[in-house]
Amino acid sequence: MTTRVGTVNVETTRVKIEERPMGGLTFDWAVVGFSAWFLGGLYLDGWAHNHVAQLETFFTPWHAVFYSGYFAVAGFLAFSMWRHHNKGHLWTRSLPEGYQLTMLGVPIFFLGGIGDMIWHIVFGIERNLEALFSPTHLILATGIALIVSGPLRAAWHRSPSKGWSGLLPMLLSLTFLLSLLTFMTQFAHPVAEPWIAQKISKAQIHSAIYTMNASGAAQTRLTHLPESEETSPVLSPDGSKIAFASNRDGNIEVYLINADGTGLVNLTNNQANDYQPTWSPDGKQIAFVSERDENAEIYVMNADGSNPINISNNPGMEESFPSWAQNKIAFSSTGHSILSQDVASFDAREFGQIIGMLSILLQVGLLMGLVLLAVRRWPLPFGSLTLIFLLNAVLMITQSDDDTLRALPQALMFGGIAGLFADLLLWQLRPSLQRLWAYRVFAFTAPLALYGVYFAMLQLSKGISWTVHLWTGALVLTGVVGFLLSYTVLH
Repeated sequence: MTTRVGTVNVETTRVKIEERPMGGLTFDWAVVGFSAWFLGGLYLDGWAHNHVAQLETFFTPWHAVFYSGYFAVAGFLAFSMWRHHNKGHLWTRSLPEGYQLTMLGVPIFFLGGIGDMIWHIVFGIERNLEALFSPTHLILATGIALIVSGPLRAAWHRSPSKGWSGLLPMLLSLTFLLSLLTFMTQFAHPVAEPWIAQKISKAQIHSAIYTMNASGAAQTRLTHLPESEETSPVLSPDGSKIAFASNRDGNIEVYLINADGTGLVNLTNNQANDYQPTWSPDGKQIAFVSERDENAEIYVMNADGSNPINISNNPGMEESFPSWAQNKIAFSSTGHSILSQDVASFDAREFGQIIGMLSILLQVGLLMGLVLLAVRRWPLPFGSLTLIFLLNAVLMITQSDDDTLRALPQALMFGGIAGLFADLLLWQLRPSLQRLWAYRVFAFTAPLALYGVYFAMLQLSKGISWTVHLWTGALVLTGVVGFLLSYTVLH
């Protein structure tokens, strides 16, 4: 008798898990750590552009920190998705609640980077304010915002935690989001640009010498003295040198510099003002305007600054704008001192006041919008607002033109003292859904505390250029902005 043994193939089917994986503080802390790396790289790159000369290449240490932070957080999120998918979770539901938009930020940032490279090829490199508002950079900022705000959204979806241990990742995530917004609006931030302390005048409108290709590309800064006004650059006929006027030594002199930014030389070096240089066609001499004879005359000197000669010699007249071609020099001459008039056709002081007032109100809106959301959702532990104010102030001081190490103690004091006052208000008022009046009072008084400390410290350090009418009015308006915002968050 023969017995046939058969085999049965049993296909096992993996059960698909539709619920999202459990999140928690460990996952939050991992994203917070990578986000700190990522955002820190952004601020480091911003600091370099404000303080390091001639950053004309993509391959810098600052970019290395920034983009490695991106790849670190992207890699962590991708690995987490893969690990949870292998456990049976759907790809679309393989991250904890609150992190869907964080993962969406990864491809948005990547596509923004590709678009930014194409944008630079087609339109050139952005400069100054352009770097904050070019469309591709705004796409990059959107990706960053979605990534760093993940722990904030995750905490929002969980039952409200209490105490530092449960809320610190959320607080850091909120601070990172705020700091991204303030980075993108640093041109209108009172810490980075203290307009209220600046007494704007023509003497404070500084300039520097740049070179660029005829297409406008490869713009390179050659002079780097923040307090000087450097004007009237003219290239030598062979393109190797640039003559220009500068007040870096107190009065205006004619200087010479190599086209690569090296070899700076003061050619005129006397007590009178010398300016408006122009080259001879052979590059051996330079004509310029000089006031050494008590009126403006046309002088000619050798290209090394030797043998200056007054060739116009018209006492009582004002000569200007020499232009040299072949063996002739054309120039303007007048008996009226029109060159001494103020070239600024606007009221620079009032302009600074307008920008300063708008910057304060904008930053109050950004800060209080996020703070009021947090106060509505969680019972914040004492010190929460100090953490937010302090970290943001320290980050923003790196984007100012001041020496960062010298300005850092003031930023620490400002953020610490202002945050402490705000925490005391929060502790004393205990705003909540059941205490709406306290919520409104907090929304009005917290900005007053912040900018009251700001104005006081500014007065002690740099002085306030605004009148008492302006800065006290600004204080009141900060409270009004916070008060009105409270109705959009809780009504």
